[in-house]
Amino acid sequence: MDVGKRVSKGIAYLHWLNGITTFSFAILFSSLSLYLTKRIGLSQTESNGIVGFFLASNFILHFVSGYIGDRFLNNRLLFAISTLIQTLGLIVLNFSDSFVYLGLSLFLIGCGLGSTCINCLITQQFTGHENELREKAFFHNYSAMNIGFLSGYVMSGFIDIHDRYDRLFEVSNLINLITVFFIIKSWRYFAKNKVNTMDELKRGRLGLALIILIIPILLAGFYCSWLANGLILFIGAAALFYITLLGRSLSTHNARKKIYSFVFLTGSSIVFWMLYFVGPMGVTQFLKYNVNIYIASNYIPPQWLMNLNSIFVIIGSPIAITLFDKLRKKQITISISKQFMCSLVFIAMSFLTLTIGIMNCGTEGLTSMVWIIAHYLLQAIGELLIAPVGYAMIGSLAPEKLQGLMMGIWMMASGIAATLSNYFSNLMTQSESLNPLVSNEHYMSAFTQLGLYAIFGALILWFCSKTIENSIQKTSVEAIKGMA
Repeated sequence: MDVGKRVSKGIAYLHWLNGITTFSFAILFSSLSLYLTKRIGLSQTESNGIVGFFLASNFILHFVSGYIGDRFLNNRLLFAISTLIQTLGLIVLNFSDSFVYLGLSLFLIGCGLGSTCINCLITQQFTGHENELREKAFFHNYSAMNIGFLSGYVMSGFIDIHDRYDRLFEVSNLINLITVFFIIKSWRYFAKNKVNTMDELKRGRLGLALIILIIPILLAGFYCSWLANGLILFIGAAALFYITLLGRSLSTHNARKKIYSFVFLTGSSIVFWMLYFVGPMGVTQFLKYNVNIYIASNYIPPQWLMNLNSIFVIIGSPIAITLFDKLRKKQITISISKQFMCSLVFIAMSFLTLTIGIMNCGTEGLTSMVWIIAHYLLQAIGELLIAPVGYAMIGSLAPEKLQGLMMGIWMMASGIAATLSNYFSNLMTQSESLNPLVSNEHYMSAFTQLGLYAIFGALILWFCSKTIENSIQKTSVEAIKGMA
């Protein structure tokens, strides 16, 4: 087969695989908090701890996947193994509620390790000079991922309408079987040279051992989520402290300033994503019990409302690219630090909007859906301002010998943020009451605090922006231009 056609087919299969695996993940993840409280019987605080650990572990496993894929198993084989383990996890979850933590641990192996493999496989389909083709492939892959999230949230919404949370795992397992079919169908397109799978497995025995070792670690984390979340925060703080110490040892003042700017911007991104990840925990419960989610007499599941963020991001991405391109042509540049600052302002506004919504709720304590739409719109604008520039920031600030470490820390930042979001979600659910007239007070206090924290972070960024801008050579406009 012609090399160009082989690569084209391989890319197409990877887009399908990304969309399908994201669909499976979104079905379970969007309903996990409600499943744990309504089906398993956990308190909202316990559920927040589990969901927080689930989300944080998913991001940290992305980093682990890169390590295993680079050193022990090729990404093609690692993706196949992780998908089979994920399927086994769904079978366990469907078999008995008593093994929910074991099932979630196995499921996490698949979704945590698999997504990094897909990105690496896409990269491997191109040569070093095919930058434009690679960028287009990642753009389409991002679209496939968002389609997967949209589809998954819609499906889980139907499950919530009928209150059949046992169907979560049956549907996800069906999707995983389709994934296995696509892996078998596309297997030959992801190897540059002819290789024997059994030989690959023999060479990757240490990688297999590491994957098996991850399972009991995750299982222990679910049983002691408070301890595991604390450990994640400790590791994250230690990593930031370590990179700061390395920065102090650099020879030039400019190099040291770049490291300090990286640490500061990473801290700012943690604040943003911490607020962003409050959604799957505290905000989901708020949508379920404290919002008037009926249009006429039709019930709108919380998962469908969560879809608003993805819809706004999908619509807003080309608009943002066009807007920044026009600004660039007019010689107007917006620095990375200013984009981070604006993203914090927008997410602060999104939570303060919910506070205003609660203040204007009806006699039954239910908030109008208009405020929820405004919340997700403002949140999506903030996401569009911060999400595309992270990797460009590392390219601007990281010395060559520290790029791998700084990239790993940047990837871990989302896991740290997810862990912190668990603690703030607990502020919302202190009352454990499902009566909105009782719980609204806690939600309003939590939303106000979160909004003020984001504004405080934005003010600090504003005061330090000159120093950060002086240490960054590339602008955020160049980062967004690279997405087009």
